[in-house]
Amino acid sequence: MEGKDDPNSRPPEFVSKLIWDEVNQECMEGGFATAAIPMALALLRERRRGDDSPIRAYIRALPKSIPSHPLLMNPWELELLESPTLEFVVEEQSSRLRDFYQRHLNSSSSSSRKTSRLKEDLFGESAEISMDEFVWAVTVAMGRGVSLEITAFKHKEGSVRPPSSSIPSTTSTEAAATEDAVKGYRIVPIIDLAQVVSHNPNADMFIEARGQAVGLMATEPIQPGSPITITKGEASNDYLMLNIGRAFEENPFDRILAQYCPDDFARDEFDPVGEWEWGGGKGGGATDIELDKRVGEWRSRLLRKLVPGFESSKILQLGGRDNEMQKLVKACRILSIDDESTAVLFDLEGKGRSRLERKQGLGPQIEVDALEKALAIVETELKRHSTTVEEDEESLLSSTRHLTPAAKEAVRYRLERKRKLIARRQLIETDLRRAKNVLSAASS
Repeated sequence: MEGKDDPNSRPPEFVSKLIWDEVNQECMEGGFATAAIPMALALLRERRRGDDSPIRAYIRALPKSIPSHPLLMNPWELELLESPTLEFVVEEQSSRLRDFYQRHLNSSSSSSRKTSRLKEDLFGESAEISMDEFVWAVTVAMGRGVSLEITAFKHKEGSVRPPSSSIPSTTSTEAAATEDAVKGYRIVPIIDLAQVVSHNPNADMFIEARGQAVGLMATEPIQPGSPITITKGEASNDYLMLNIGRAFEENPFDRILAQYCPDDFARDEFDPVGEWEWGGGKGGGATDIELDKRVGEWRSRLLRKLVPGFESSKILQLGGRDNEMQKLVKACRILSIDDESTAVLFDLEGKGRSRLERKQGLGPQIEVDALEKALAIVETELKRHSTTVEEDEESLLSSTRHLTPAAKEAVRYRLERKRKLIARRQLIETDLRRAKNVLSAASS
């Protein structure tokens, strides 16, 4: 969604501008689910209009439910994801949706009557909108919506409407009109019925040269009876799960979120699984000053200089476009330096270019220690899962488990996460074996 002064924030003709500005501002600030609310409200209105809706055929073609969508999962199904970050996001967004519903759509809520006329404008004063209806509309909008930039005419008085050959061009107002790119969250009927895949689609959405139309073009021959497939861009399984309720095998754009806390390695004994509280803060509540004391002030300065962001606890992204694996290893090298005098090699005062590579004289022992630290982080993430890859594969194939559709998607999601963590572990283990061989050769 765009800001309230943007042309895309103009209200439909059946909603007052004051109310729409209020809703638009809320949705812009609320996160991934609330961003879909304006489109969801439009869908819900057309659904309740029934035969009177000009898009009734399209509305009837929409799914009655998306049971595997996290917003519709029950607590047991959410736990099967074994992803604290997904559970946290879903709970937060569910809370925002409930709050929006109570204030704007719930007829029995006193706050709804006092603060918003949105329900009356959209559905009529006597309409009864259930929470289930509202969540249905939001999940459909999330799964089918895309962010598009469409050209519109911006008129002198500030109004905007789509370009059309029927627009008169002789008036002074039209003479002053200019084309304006209007970006927003949209559903493109028919195109949105295509099947979403993680990669290698057989069709691609495009915007006509002047931005006046959206189309779908095959990127390869499609056999009769085969589905038309599109992607949501370079989307991770986290994103796809949160938006369409699906995770994909061999998704090249997938990435794993892992917890990193530098002061864990400064303690003789620690239990990262038991002591860490998900959410990113300072692991164990450490402040910057406490962190400096634990890892050494000079190490903290080195981390800030060479690996910004790794001087304190954070959520790592392993894989995908912004893969932080190499940064993690570099940070672990710094955390493995025992002798402060070694740090002068890296110009802490910033008087020259600084790099932290093995060939700078750190020695094979530090490389071994660094890779063991990086391996410990990946191992910790694997330990968070209560089942093995083999057990998950068996659950998905078993005819006796009777998993719900949502439970199957949850198991598939965590299975893919484990597979990618194991692949990362294998890469680190390969480097670690090489480093140990170098260390052994240097010691002999």
